[in-house]
Amino acid sequence: MVQLSVAGRTWWTLPGGGVEDGETDVVAAQRELHEETQLVGRKAEWLCDLPEPCFLIEVDENAEPRLDMDPDLPDAGEVVAVSWRPFDLVRDDVQVAQVLAALRPAR
Repeated sequence: MVQLSVAGRTWWTLPGGGVEDGETDVVAAQRELHEETQLVGRKAEWLCDLPEPCFLIEVDENAEPRLDMDPDLPDAGEVVAVSWRPFDLVRDDVQVAQVLAALRPAR
């Protein structure tokens, strides 16, 4: 997850951002993941809409996220930390709850 700090408010959220001209949603999701966490996504599949498309992206299981954003990116100053977050700490987050619900098999 990424920790954002905007206008005096700080919170943890999933990496994300906009789609640039000529990009597909999948390519944009992989680019945003890399820009914000330095993680390289190998495989991405649509998971749900949050309301924007949310993708489950496979990364190397031994990879560690790190904060190293290009200072020229418009939101570079907003991302103040990156970290794997235990589900126990984020389970009640609205986005995480939607992702967990999308991952549960249909009955």
